[in-house]
Amino acid sequence: MFQEYYLSESQDVLIPSPAFQASPPTALLAFVGTLCYGLTWAGGILVNPVISRIEHGNSDSTPSTRLWRRRAITISSVLIMSIGFILASFSKSIWHLLLTQGFVAGMGMSLLYFPVLAPAPEYFANHRATAMDFVSPSPLISHHH
Repeated sequence: MFQEYYLSESQDVLIPSPAFQASPPTALLAFVGTLCYGLTWAGGILVNPVISRIEHGNSDSTPSTRLWRRRAITISSVLIMSIGFILASFSKSIWHLLLTQGFVAGMGMSLLYFPVLAPAPEYFANHRATAMDFVSPSPLISHHH
């Protein structure tokens, strides 16, 4: 959706560089979305240990404390994602988009996604596959219309 707009004639966000007079290069714009969603999934390598440390900080934490910590992670991830998209709205070149919409929003999405995904196997012993299917995005759902 963003890429279609950035490549359209009516976009007024990206200023064409002298090397690309007409429109921004498609491959670089495609990398913005790839970086964002790649970090959403691959960011778990970095995010999961941080989340685990925050949620289970000390061994005597109660379930109520862990719940509030999980909520704090969720709220902070939404803020990080929002900051990434807000800063992307001020972008004037592709490297700005890579940094804001690609990296910052992607890490925010990763921080949001993994706390939602993590409890499913923990709480569902008998119907774990159904629970994971419910919280995981389906590859059959197309984002294009």
